[in-house]
Amino acid sequence: MLQIQKNNPAFDKIYKIREFSDALRKSWKENFNLGRDICIDEMMIRFKGRSDFIQYMPMKPIKRGFNCCGLADCKTNYIYDIDVYTGSKKDLRSEVETSAEGKIVQHFLNELGHVVYMDNFFSFQLSF
Repeated sequence: MLQIQKNNPAFDKIYKIREFSDALRKSWKENFNLGRDICIDEMMIRFKGRSDFIQYMPMKPIKRGFNCCGLADCKTNYIYDIDVYTGSKKDLRSEVETSAEGKIVQHFLNELGHVVYMDNFFSFQLSF
C-alpha cells in the first residue's frame, strides 16, 4: 500500500484501522435495511492515550476521547454508518473549508427517501 505523507491533504489519519473500519461499515450496510426514520447523532469513544484527534468536550458524560458521528435506525437503534472526526479538512473538490457537521450530514444523507432526526449539534442550513 502506498503511504501518503502527513502534510498531504489526502492523508488518512486513521489509515492503520481503515481496512477494518471499512469492512465493518460494509457489513453493517449489507445486513440491515434502514427504516424510514433515521437519526444522526454524535458519540464519544473514551480514549486516554495519545492521538492527534482526541477531542475534549466538558459537557459530555465522556469528556475526552474520539468524537464520532453515527447514522442509526430510529426504531431499532441499529448503527448503519459511523464517521470518526479526525480534525477539520478542506474539501478537495472545491478547496473551501466545510464545517465538520456539514460534511457528516451530507455524507450520511446520500441515503435518500428517509425522515432524518438530529439534535441541535447538527442544526444549521444545508445547501445541496
